Amino acid sequence: MKKILSFVAATVVCIAMTAQTFVDTTIQLRNAVIEEFTGVQCQYCSDGHKIVNEIIAANPGRVVAINIHTGGYATMYTTQYGDAIANQSGVSGYPSGTVNRHRFSGSSATALNRGEFESSANIIMSQSSEVNVAAKAHVNLIARTIEIDVEAYYTGNSRKDTNYLNVAIIQDNILGPQVGAETWYPEMMVGSQYRHNHMLRDLITGQWGEAIDTTTAGTFVSRHYFYQIPEKISNVEMKAKDLRVVVFMCESHQEILSGCEAKMSYYGLYSDPMTVSSEDCAVEFIPQFVIHNSTNERAADVTINYSYSGEANTYVYPDTIAPFSTDTISLPAYAPATNPQTNASYYVSGAMASYIRVLNATEYDTTIDNTYQTDTIRIDTAYTYDTVFRCIDTLGGHSDTTLYHSRSNREMRNYRNRVNDPRYICDTLNVDTTMSFTYFDSTYIIVSDTTIDTFDVRLYTTGSAASKIGLMNVYTVQGPLAMDLIVDKYSTETSVDFYRQRDCSVLFESDTIPDDLNRNPMHVYYHFDPDSAGLYILNVYDSYGDGNGGFRLYAGDGSIVLTNNGKFGNVVTYYLNVTNNGTGHMDGIETAAGNASFSLYPNPVRNELSIDCAETIRSLEVMDVTGRVVISQATAQPTVNTTSLPAGIYIMRVITDGGASVQKFVKE
Repeated sequence: MKKILSFVAATVVCIAMTAQTFVDTTIQLRNAVIEEFTGVQCQYCSDGHKIVNEIIAANPGRVVAINIHTGGYATMYTTQYGDAIANQSGVSGYPSGTVNRHRFSGSSATALNRGEFESSANIIMSQSSEVNVAAKAHVNLIARTIEIDVEAYYTGNSRKDTNYLNVAIIQDNILGPQVGAETWYPEMMVGSQYRHNHMLRDLITGQWGEAIDTTTAGTFVSRHYFYQIPEKISNVEMKAKDLRVVVFMCESHQEILSGCEAKMSYYGLYSDPMTVSSEDCAVEFIPQFVIHNSTNERAADVTINYSYSGEANTYVYPDTIAPFSTDTISLPAYAPATNPQTNASYYVSGAMASYIRVLNATEYDTTIDNTYQTDTIRIDTAYTYDTVFRCIDTLGGHSDTTLYHSRSNREMRNYRNRVNDPRYICDTLNVDTTMSFTYFDSTYIIVSDTTIDTFDVRLYTTGSAASKIGLMNVYTVQGPLAMDLIVDKYSTETSVDFYRQRDCSVLFESDTIPDDLNRNPMHVYYHFDPDSAGLYILNVYDSYGDGNGGFRLYAGDGSIVLTNNGKFGNVVTYYLNVTNNGTGHMDGIETAAGNASFSLYPNPVRNELSIDCAETIRSLEVMDVTGRVVISQATAQPTVNTTSLPAGIYIMRVITDGGASVQKFVKE
């Protein structure tokens, strides 16, 4: 008879466990628990994050960080717990935080400014702790659950008869806004977004923790918690593989005695974000997925759904991924068209869609387990599969079926007793692979009277969220090409190169422009000479990774090909489909708009230069032959005083509603 199985999972379950031994029972120093009060609209909060991360890096395993988004600057990422924690600290500004919720000498509250985090943490970490805390957390990426084992051991008497055990869920790698991050913590910027780490998402033990009523020396505490991971909290996705568990013991609602991060283990199959590889100058791209199999079963038929610029495809990995191992899956190469009639953008998007866990009798052992469901066999490592016997209690009023395994001497003794007992009816069973199911980390097979030759269980599981990567933007242009690049005072960080794609020949590499800490942003002009029609590659680099002041690229007909605001990180690459032979230049400095839309007179000039322009002038600049701006005017006046200029050749750049144009003139 087929049974319908139904399980009800509570969000949080706390169960007392028998004593374990992974917590240290000798006197240890306190660990620092830094709760930082922060918000996405806080200008200096990312600097607080940086300070805390530096403290963690300097003290491995000794510092725990919890970022709590609360207060007026926290317009997102808040929790139901943050305000109460912040309010009891006496917080008066942001960023701020507490170190072990301790009130340090000379302070009237536990809240500290970010400049006090390090010294306060050092004080805490120099003190002996009356209680040691340790934890292990097992994340099931398939079932989206976390099972947490916590242990505490009191090496001394607590000052309070009741302490409070707290278990928090924090999350890393949340991409979102953060005011001021580009200035104070640019290393955490991913494009235009900030990578938030240590973010408080939930408190399993509630606002103030679970009461521990025995707090004297020699007391051992053991707890087991089960947490069902919600899809979202406060409309922010809870990504299971980015979650971590923090545990700490409080004297009351304040003083934290010590804490730790749980040692994390994972069960399930998941992928890292998609990456794309290509050879230098190549326009063939190979998307790749690193797949982690954190299960004790082999993963087969791993399927990836992907799209090349909107054209949907499916790829099934032909190999299997061994238990507890990692494989890299490469999708078929993608070679976009390089000669479009108009500008074109190419991209790839993809995600692991599904896979199959394969359990085979020749590779896996089995045993009988009656804990969860009587007519089932759980897959584990106790026995080799042989025969399963069933005995039904017909006289005792029990409808449950008891199972016995022929490879277990203990079970077979019980079985023989049942065979000779008239209350029981016993028979032989085999597994029915069509009636399999999973419960937490274990796979169960419902037994039946069906005889089969092989034992092969296939369990379908959904995969990860999609990644999207822009591969190349192709701009169809006419040569020659000119760039107006704005550099800041750290100009040595910026460089430019220009390649012919078909043979990867370098046609242009910029010279280093010396830094000048007293210099305002400066315009630099470069000229590129495509020697034939075809595909060319333009790269703009910033070695520090914070971009530059931006740039414009002009085609030979004077049109603006593209603009960039300079917020590109380390490098930005453009592909240029040049439709003609675009050579030609002028004294190393070119007109960035082809046929100029204004004229200058007198030229040469002595004291005052007049501008004849049919459009309203919005602004203008005069540059010397090195590209340095020597005159800048935000004016519609059609004249420029050149009296102070030394004799030489200059370039005037005029900005109108129609764009930018340049002209050369000579100062006598």
